[in-house]
Amino acid sequence: MTLVFVAKIFAGISSRLKTPEVVGEILAGLAFGPYALGGAVRIFGGPLVQFNELVSAFALMSGIIVLFAVGLETTPADLRTYAVPAFLVAFGGAMAPMLLGYGFPLYLGYDWKASLIVGAAMTATSLAVTARVLGEYGMMNSPEAKVLVNAAVIDDVLGLAMVGVVLAGVAAGVPPTPLEFVLALGNALLIWLILFLAGLLVIPWFIRFAALWRSKGTIEAAATATCFGMSAAAAFAKLSPIVGAVAAGMALGHSKAIVRIREFTEELLLIFGPIFFAVSGALIRPTALLHLDFLFFLVVLAIAVSGKLVGCGIPAHIYFKDRSRALLVGFGMVSRGELGLVVAALGLTNGTITPEIYAALLTVILITTILTPLILSKIVTGKAQRYSAA
Repeated sequence: MTLVFVAKIFAGISSRLKTPEVVGEILAGLAFGPYALGGAVRIFGGPLVQFNELVSAFALMSGIIVLFAVGLETTPADLRTYAVPAFLVAFGGAMAPMLLGYGFPLYLGYDWKASLIVGAAMTATSLAVTARVLGEYGMMNSPEAKVLVNAAVIDDVLGLAMVGVVLAGVAAGVPPTPLEFVLALGNALLIWLILFLAGLLVIPWFIRFAALWRSKGTIEAAATATCFGMSAAAAFAKLSPIVGAVAAGMALGHSKAIVRIREFTEELLLIFGPIFFAVSGALIRPTALLHLDFLFFLVVLAIAVSGKLVGCGIPAHIYFKDRSRALLVGFGMVSRGELGLVVAALGLTNGTITPEIYAALLTVILITTILTPLILSKIVTGKAQRYSAA
């Protein structure tokens, strides 16, 4: 609970500084995590903050609940309406960083294994950070937010598929072929679609059945079971649990109990939201900066930002025909998440990447995670000012 308390304090400071609260929560985790002050300060013979199976479980639960709340803000109708632009944004947002992340290190003289790890670490988007900012500014029901949320879910599916192919190729010592990527992407999308349609058929019926009991808390308990049940199903299908959580939330979009479920989820987020974002910051090792190759770091940072801006921003601009909306979608996809950390850690553990590359990847993930909400807040407030002036 130490991280939660500190995260709430930092969130309050961020709010007073007119920056998104999520920035404060991430910085709280970075400063008071087990690799920083939380590990240096001793209490009762042990560190003030430490990672163990319990903390990992709470972090995963928190991520599932955060993304379930995001799913509640959209509906299957939204997915049908924005399916084409969302898919194009997701595809561009996965492929552009992957190709740039692979091509530039290869051009700079790194071997193909290290280059593939860099590319794979650049693919996935952290939807939770972007959604938190859009929620703070009341933008979750805007068309660009609908495109962004659906694109980020699809991007996560595509990113996981590409990471799987990359890690298999690295382990086998053979570069994966384009056909292997295509087959993996198609298979992942098919599994996700089947999972989503199954949830769409079963979940509303399950909630209606639970409502028949007319017992206090029954609907809330059923919604929670649905959230974690779909997350478990996604994990079983070798997708990210958070993909299942978003699908569960979307399936409840037309439920007659949606108001009660949203109110209940908002109460859960008071605790689990700060846990998720603080732990996300705490996962970063500040000591990795000691091995930082500054030039390589700048290259990877440029890839991380430009890959999403180009890959996501161009399709969004074609669809919306509006520069500010395209920038919101593009920058909204810039933040990297836990998948990038996992890929980087696996690459370092098996000797595929050097400590210098690992440090660059971690620093890029940290900066994009903090930079994204700051830039989004500027774009959103700028849009609001233009609308009020009009």
